[in-house]
Formats: sequence, structure tokens, C-alpha cells
Amino acid sequence: MHEFRRLLTLHFDVEEVIVGGAGFAAAPAHRARHRQILTDIDAMIDHFAVDRSPALRHEAVDSMEQVLFEHEIVEDTQYWEFLHDHRGEDMASPLLEWKSVYAIGVDWIDDQHRALMADLAKVIVCAHDADTRDQAGAMLDDFVEHTRGHFAEEEKELLRRGSSVTEHRRHHQSMLDRLTEMAAASKANPGALAAEYLTFWLLDHICGLDRTDFAAS
Repeated sequence: MHEFRRLLTLHFDVEEVIVGGAGFAAAPAHRARHRQILTDIDAMIDHFAVDRSPALRHEAVDSMEQVLFEHEIVEDTQYWEFLHDHRGEDMASPLLEWKSVYAIGVDWIDDQHRALMADLAKVIVCAHDADTRDQAGAMLDDFVEHTRGHFAEEEKELLRRGSSVTEHRRHHQSMLDRLTEMAAASKANPGALAAEYLTFWLLDHICGLDRTDFAAS
């Protein structure tokens, strides 16, 4: 059950990055629904530790299976329809390009965001070229390290401005944990990870918490 919870958390994180990066207006509500499902699973795990009745476990698992089915088939349909309707309009292309709308108004941070986009675009290009495909994994590792350094500099800047950095740092650490885990698992096909997930991951970082926190500081 703990392993199922871990995998479901990863699945939810991927969903949240994609819908957030794509600009889905209901992304916060979707994220809150994920948190509620995970909280219910935690309560189930705690209860299993006290009551080991097979009948109870079957009933609880059946109930959770129904909740997840309804979430995936009914609630997730909303954002899949959104992605389909906006493909080629608001969504990023596989080859990332900097756009003025991504600027948050802090020149050096915008420059670093632009550089991260360029790094990610290079991973995608290299991964799809037979002559350079074997270099894509190392380039993805470089992207991870550049991102780690960028996050640290953002946190220092928030502290310099006298802003609270606790939530921003927690968000960064969560993003780094997932990035590191997924990069390690995608060595065989880093191009797919970069084009199908990290594009939205980076846009979620730039257009989400960064825009909110640096506008307020």
C-alpha cells in the first residue's frame, strides 16, 4: 500500500505539472483534489495498522478503487479536453522558445529561465538526432544541476528582499526530488522526458510560484 501511495503521488505530480504549465484555470482545484485523495489513503493505511480484518481491507480498497476510477475518468477529463482544445495555441511546442509572456520582471532571473529553456531545448534536439543521441543523458544531468543552482539563487534573492522563503524552498525541493527521480529513470529516453514532461515542469515553475512570489516581494 505504501508503494502504491508513492506511485500515485508521482502520477499526481506529473498531472499537476502538465495542467499548471499549460495554464489550466482549474489547476489549483485539481491539485487540492489530489491532496484529499492522498490524505484518504493515508488514513486508510493508518487504519489497516490497527484493524487487520481481511473483510475491512477488501471493502476499503474497493471504495478507493471507485474514487480513483471516478477521478481519472470524470475529473481528469476536464483537463484533457482543455489540452486538446488549446494544443498549438497556449501550450508550449516540443522545442521550447522564450516568450515575453514568461518574464517575471527580474532581469537576471528571466535570463536564467531563458537559459534553462535553451538547455532543455538542446536535450530535445540531441535526443532526436541519431548522431548526438548518446549525449542527451549527460545534457539532462547538466540541466538538473543548473536548475539546482538556479533554485538556490532564487531563494537567496527572496531572503535578500526580506520575503518568506519557506514555501518557495519547499516547492523547489519537491520539484528537485521529482526531477532527479524522473531523470534517473529516463536515461534510455531523455528526449521524451524533456519534451513531454519537463517542458510543462519548467513553465509551471516560471509562471506559477516564481511569478507570484517575486511580484509580491
